[in-house]
Amino acid sequence: MEFDIPKARPIWQELPEHFKINVIKMLPYVSRCKLRMCSQADKETVDKTEMRIKTITLKCQTNFRVNIKIRPALPDDDIFFERDFFATSSSLVRIFSNPIIKVRRLIMEFILIPELVLELMRANLKNIKVDQIFMKNLCHGDGRSGLKDSFLDLLSHLEVKTMIVSGRCLPKNFEKLVAMDQWKKAKGVYFANENQFEIRHFLHLNSLRLWLKRLSIEEANVLIENFINKESFEHRSTFFQINTAQKMEPDVILPGCDNYWKKELVDMNENNYELIRVQNFKMAHSEDLIFVVKATETMLAGSLCRPSFVHDDFMDSPLI
Repeated sequence: MEFDIPKARPIWQELPEHFKINVIKMLPYVSRCKLRMCSQADKETVDKTEMRIKTITLKCQTNFRVNIKIRPALPDDDIFFERDFFATSSSLVRIFSNPIIKVRRLIMEFILIPELVLELMRANLKNIKVDQIFMKNLCHGDGRSGLKDSFLDLLSHLEVKTMIVSGRCLPKNFEKLVAMDQWKKAKGVYFANENQFEIRHFLHLNSLRLWLKRLSIEEANVLIENFINKESFEHRSTFFQINTAQKMEPDVILPGCDNYWKKELVDMNENNYELIRVQNFKMAHSEDLIFVVKATETMLAGSLCRPSFVHDDFMDSPLI
């Protein structure tokens, strides 16, 4: 009697390298490290496989130590370790200098910037791609830090899509920022403290969040017109939110009001409910999307929305 003997399935060692790389891309960080120790061939394959890091967070302690938290893009346990204040920058440079490692978001405090800039200069590292950089104050609510020359020096080494900056911004430093290629190529900005900027400097951005002392009616109209006439946009990432210290006139900014969407997008408990206006606009370069704007006495917010999902798209804008 003859039996069909099944052929042996391919074993790991016999797989072509490009198949191995596709498998390694899906492995959590710890599993990659274990595979790397199996053989010299596996070590070389792991070392040439791209790894994506979702977030690197640096938090200073009072004992000149820095807590470092690394969150891989794939579901996995976060990686925690500590470094001496002056050794932290060298650890970051080792990550940034590795071409297979891609970092989406870097969160750090202003006090760490000078040392990091020095290390980047020593390593001659430039054009480091980071989707988003988030600069925080050492103390919550401290407005003394902000956009200074050291931050501009750091930014000169990076290619960023979005920047979030805490603290005040002096006019002279803001003028330097808007002249940089990094600013002109950016897609989103959030200044988390009250400043006073001219809206014209932000019109190239697709996502915008600002706290301003005041916003004129003319600037509000220019901002709305700019967003509804954008040629490049996505409903998940095209929006603005401007909060102001000086009160605005919602009925002048939005002479029309869609009462149906006002009920959906305005909480009855919001201050001066009767004055709040909601209006939608047709996008100049899309037949499928609309731009919805909400105006209150102290906030102007707009978001690109799908007509059937206006509530979700407006309320879920990442920075609104």
